Amino acid sequence: MDNIEYIFVTEENVSGYLDDIYKIYNESFTNMSVESLNKILINENNLALVALTDNKVVGYVILTLLIDVGEIYSIAVLKDYRRKNIADNLLKNILEKGKEKGNDKFTLDVRKSNISAINLYVKNGFKEEACRPSYYSDPKEDAIIMWKYIIKM
Repeated sequence: MDNIEYIFVTEENVSGYLDDIYKIYNESFTNMSVESLNKILINENNLALVALTDNKVVGYVILTLLIDVGEIYSIAVLKDYRRKNIADNLLKNILEKGKEKGNDKFTLDVRKSNISAINLYVKNGFKEEACRPSYYSDPKEDAIIMWKYIIKM
């Protein structure tokens, strides 16, 4: 497998990653403008991490910091790079950084039908806690709300 490098996105380097992240986002989710995505990536309350191979972004994760709660805003990997532990490594790294920033709880929502994502989250300590009926559109679908709690010693 290609050598994967993980880099945090900053206001200084975002322009080098924005187009690739935008492509991956729109391949996986409902369309968003590049301007909106840029604002999300440089927001001081967000952390973004990219997975690179040959200077090309093949995956990313965005974590929103909310006092002591971290919310996984978005995570996605290019189709040709899935099932190579990239999403798992992105998630582990961003959760670790969130813990360093003082978060002891993490949450996310996921489509009920996205079994591979649910399995990834369960593998990383998330548990299903609620359901938002008809949360997603195009197609209409329930959202599973998952949480992970960090036990402080």
